[in-house]
Amino acid sequence: MNVRLLHGHEVEKALLLIREVFLQTESRGLSQRAVDSFLNMQTRDAFLQILSDEKTVFLGAFDEELDLVGVLCAEGFFLTHLYVKRRGKGIGKALYTFYEEILISRMEEGEVIRLNATLSSVPFYEALGFTLKEEVQEIYGISFVPMEKKLKKDLY
Repeated sequence: MNVRLLHGHEVEKALLLIREVFLQTESRGLSQRAVDSFLNMQTRDAFLQILSDEKTVFLGAFDEELDLVGVLCAEGFFLTHLYVKRRGKGIGKALYTFYEEILISRMEEGEVIRLNATLSSVPFYEALGFTLKEEVQEIYGISFVPMEKKLKKDLY
């Protein structure tokens, strides 16, 4: 598997993967309003706007056939998207590890990565060293848990 930075011309492929994975995994049990709200926020223009910020990290994981199998997007130290086609294959961990290495090269001691984890992804993030920071919350009918992880430069 190869993990690398994605470029603006790859936004469409990334959005298709995010939408596909969301509909197959996270949308189960959500209201149609919640599903529509999420999908309406995942637009090419929204991603291009995010990518215009130099702090944005936009990563893709590619399999042996060079197919996109995972996407990570973060606005600096806030992880906004981590979607993989096949769970349990190390794709998410590979994307996250690459992201964390980028942040460690940019950071001051004690920086914190934050994210809003879907309830089904909490165990994955806990395995990466994240801790719960608040109770379950809901926006647009989608439940999530705020989590964070304090980084240390001396880990690498």
